[in-house]
Amino acid sequence: MVSSFKILSILALALALAICVQGNLGEITCERLDQDTCAYAISSSGKRCLLEKRIKRTGEEGYTCRMSEIEADRLRNWIETDQCIKACGLDRKSLGISSDSLLESRFSQQLCSPQCHDNCPNVVDLYFNLAAAEGVFLPKLCEAQEGNIRRGLMADIKSSGFVAPETMQPEKYPYASGEIICERLDQDTCAYAISSSGKRCLLEKRIKRTGEEAYTCRTSEIEADRLKNWIEKDQCIKACGLDRKSLGISSDSLLESRFSQQLCSPQCYHSCPNVVDLYFNLAAAEGVFLPKLCEVHEGNVRRGLMADIKSSGYVAPGPDHPVKYTYAPGPAEPVTYTYAPAPTTPPYY
Repeated sequence: MVSSFKILSILALALALAICVQGNLGEITCERLDQDTCAYAISSSGKRCLLEKRIKRTGEEGYTCRMSEIEADRLRNWIETDQCIKACGLDRKSLGISSDSLLESRFSQQLCSPQCHDNCPNVVDLYFNLAAAEGVFLPKLCEAQEGNIRRGLMADIKSSGFVAPETMQPEKYPYASGEIICERLDQDTCAYAISSSGKRCLLEKRIKRTGEEAYTCRTSEIEADRLKNWIEKDQCIKACGLDRKSLGISSDSLLESRFSQQLCSPQCYHSCPNVVDLYFNLAAAEGVFLPKLCEVHEGNVRRGLMADIKSSGYVAPGPDHPVKYTYAPGPAEPVTYTYAPAPTTPPYY
């Protein structure tokens, strides 16, 4: 009888140990992951893992994995599949967590592809929030990718018609007729000007045969429906951080933090409708909602300061088929977006 009791006790203890070990195997701890599984992984606590590199005293490179403070509320115990790493254009040895890759056209195209966007909710959720912290609405960015709206291809874009307060009137112009013709403007008045037809003026530079630089002004195809006969004031050039000798029309300056801060400042944003209208549309063509970008600047949420950001749980639309993982993930439940789609027209004052 005693021996039978001992055998039963041993079996019960063994069963308890087996259950305990099985439970532990199903839990992901970032610090235990290697360099081939760390990046894009989510721990059992729901916090994302970070891959870091260090240089040993011998000069050799070493990789370590640690748990970040970035949470993915609806995803846990997750190691990204090789299929999604390939489909989304990711790299297993990506260090840290950053939105910089969103600036690369090739990466954005792969991220927005059906293979990635519709089948890799962990990746989409991560970059949805990284983009949101920069004032970018990821679905809008993907629409821009699908429509082939890229930086510099602005010829057919029409202004949304942002107008100034009624008290603001354009200055007097150097032509008695009151009509501005871009081709007659000099290098000090061309940039940011709008002709009498409502089309924006472009400043261009060419090199003469003598080697000297020469500037010419021409009419673009970019229209500002509600603004005509406009030469930008010196006050706005200064307040918005502009340059009278800016060539062409491009959204590249939006990537510069200092310029964005000046553009979003009250002195510029509330007093220079022509400038705001121009950059509202340039930003929209890149999938960026300018008022949201300005909110980001006001809140001092900048690239790299992502420690306190929680995931919105954005899940790609359409059926989400389960796949096999190195570690069994928890269920991925669909939730609603935390950011509303951007309106097509800018605010009026």
